[in-house]
This record gives sequence, structure tokens and C-alpha cells, in this order.
Amino acid sequence: MLEIFLILLVCPLAVGGFTLVRARGDGASFPKAFGVALLAAVVSTGLLLWAVNECELSADLRREMHRRLAQEEVGTLEAERLLCPTSYTFQWRGKRLHAFVVDGFRGAKVYIGED
Repeated sequence: MLEIFLILLVCPLAVGGFTLVRARGDGASFPKAFGVALLAAVVSTGLLLWAVNECELSADLRREMHRRLAQEEVGTLEAERLLCPTSYTFQWRGKRLHAFVVDGFRGAKVYIGED
């Protein structure tokens, strides 16, 4: 939760401030430079918040899978992507299952089903 507040505080100031100074240095008028800086700050803040949310969902899914599966079944976990995976395939009692996590208002929800 702390990282969200830090992103909301630091990212607009850092990206927006850098963009504003850079645009003014290149000779842009203040309103144009401010508009570009505002756009850059909003877009970068949104992307960074999305990336942090994906990694938190990935951590929730991994924690839930380790809680639900036996030790030998944990060894069969295969991530669908390399960085912050939000879905896994694994073997459970001879079946190949797929698990994924969905974000919601009440927190992350893990769904498990057959391929």
C-alpha cells in the first residue's frame, strides 16, 4: 500500500517536472510545456500503478497456490509469463489444471479449473 502512495506522490513530480524543464529548455511556451508534462505525468503514473498491481496480484496467486498445493504439486507449477505471472498451469491428482487471479473490489480472487 505504501508503494501506491509513493508512486502517486513521486511519479507526477519527477516525470512531470523533468518533462516541463526539458520542454522549456527546448524553447516551448509554458502552456505547451505544462500540457506535455501533465500528459507525461498522468500516463507514466497510470502505467506504473498498473505494473505494481500486476506484481501484487502475482504475489497473491503464488502465495495462494503454495497454500493450496502439496509440496510435490508445487514443483509442477509453470508460469504463463516470465515477469509477474498472473496465471499458472500445474498437475493436481493426475489432472492438468490452470489457475489465474482476478482483481476485484474485495481483493484478489483465485480461480482454478481444467484447461
